[in-house]
Amino acid sequence: MVRYLISSVGLSPEEALKASRILPANLQSPENPDSVLRFLKETGLTPAHIKTLIFWHPRLLCANVRKTLAPRARVLESGGFGGQMLVQLLRSNPYALSLNAVLPRLRFWRAFFGGDERNLLRALKRNRTLINNDINRKITPIISLLRSYGLSDQDIATVMMRVNGFIFRKPDSMKALIEQTEELGFPRGSGMFVQGLSVVAMLKRETLKEKMELFKGFGWSEADLLAAVKKNPNILTLSGQNVRLKMKFLEGQVGCQQSYIKRRPSLLAYSMEKRLLPRHYVLQTLKSKKLIKKDRDLSPVMTMSEKQFVDKFILIYKEQVPNLHQIYTDACAGRIPVS
Repeated sequence: MVRYLISSVGLSPEEALKASRILPANLQSPENPDSVLRFLKETGLTPAHIKTLIFWHPRLLCANVRKTLAPRARVLESGGFGGQMLVQLLRSNPYALSLNAVLPRLRFWRAFFGGDERNLLRALKRNRTLINNDINRKITPIISLLRSYGLSDQDIATVMMRVNGFIFRKPDSMKALIEQTEELGFPRGSGMFVQGLSVVAMLKRETLKEKMELFKGFGWSEADLLAAVKKNPNILTLSGQNVRLKMKFLEGQVGCQQSYIKRRPSLLAYSMEKRLLPRHYVLQTLKSKKLIKKDRDLSPVMTMSEKQFVDKFILIYKEQVPNLHQIYTDACAGRIPVS
């Protein structure tokens, strides 16, 4: 079976060994697994998709195509989940053809996401066992609880698409998340509450405390940190190494004061490689040629969209600095090192 998973499915030896332990010991013939692989290919899945699907759900190779997989695929198709949608559904959730009562659950979630199938697929990918759970027994009580805290269905859907397993939390755990979010300064009903809740739901309480201590290590007070988090909660999801690297860059190379960074925490949330460093190099080039003021405020430049930045700081100076676009491209490609 390990050899079969390597040669026919494309799993690595380590993956094949792990997957083979889930398969029944009496599975000796490749006839049924071969028929499953053919069916998946005919459904529209690529070899890469099939490989991922089987790694996540090896027992699918034991399913009977004629009696189980094909009929369930037809049921899904009749409910509006056929063709490319079925392919996307299987990519998002490997159990879609292995469970009973899948279609009613999919219809429930499609309605919950306002009929937006793209968001539904995002939620399924983030919560792989979403359609494994009984709606009335496990899901509805949690949704009702969240509604009682003032969250709309759209709010709940937003957090579900961001946080793995959010909707599967127990009531006590969910209450604790709400309280933690409020402790960070996000009152229920505020526009930023959902963003704050998403971040808190991603992190264990101990991890959240460690992240806050990290910022205090740069001289931030509790009030400084809470004010920054209210502006951009995502800074709490950054790794310590990421934060230290950006702080070193902003203070050392750019010359920003900590007081400046505290008031503009979004600077820390931007990608070093794709935004901070490339745009800084463009600004430095323009300043060296006296084409822009040396004391130009950094934050508005970093918050611009890509198109706005290129139009305002690259294309407009293409005659004075012909190689400016190349400088920017090299920086975005990582060919200018971070010191």
